[in-house]
Amino acid sequence: MNVDGFLTAGKPRFASGKAAAMSLGSAPQRERLYTHQFPGAHSKTQIEGAMTLAIEAPPKNDSQNHTLALDVTVDNSRTGHSMPSGSADLRLLWLEVTVRIGEEPLGQPAAILEPEAPNESSAYSLAGRGRFDSILLGPEIPKGSRIYRAVFTDGAGQATLDSYNAVAKLFDNRLKAAEKRKESYRVMIPEGAKDEITIKATLKYLPYSSTFTNRFGLPSPEAVIVAQQEIRLGTPNR
Repeated sequence: MNVDGFLTAGKPRFASGKAAAMSLGSAPQRERLYTHQFPGAHSKTQIEGAMTLAIEAPPKNDSQNHTLALDVTVDNSRTGHSMPSGSADLRLLWLEVTVRIGEEPLGQPAAILEPEAPNESSAYSLAGRGRFDSILLGPEIPKGSRIYRAVFTDGAGQATLDSYNAVAKLFDNRLKAAEKRKESYRVMIPEGAKDEITIKATLKYLPYSSTFTNRFGLPSPEAVIVAQQEIRLGTPNR
């Protein structure tokens, strides 16, 4: 593995030097040092910054109908593998997009915008919409947010979080290596609004949901912020 654990500018980065201290003789100087330390997806430092986000708001929005159209691109160019990876039956990755006007959030506090048109026909691409989400997802993942995951079923056709019981894959929309996926949103702007608009996109990761840990009486997992992006715009009414 390279020193970062993921690609930097599309390439691996290696340290140089001696691989080990030797009592007999001297270890050779190497231009590239490979590490056998595999932190894995449970390591916070391997997740933070592993992916990037970009927000694009078209210059011409529909000011007559007071709507704001925007796109959020999730970029998996750095990891070199599908995301989330590892124990695909447990790993969860989701995108939260919020909009606020001035100092107050638009609508209810901490409301999560839903994508205008899901990239997949399956309800499992939106958190809380899948048939088995009550056993797959805990309250830490906001309903309606875009979620990237794999869902497995057991021999009875029921979703399972136990890999040893899984016999089929029901759903899989994880981002592939080097994939850039665009999510589109449309926001209604209150008539007469004059304050600045703040758009914030946050990509979060969980190694497993609280519905899994609750079964064993374990502490709920802490979400890791993989990437975050924020832009500010004037309202269409200006």
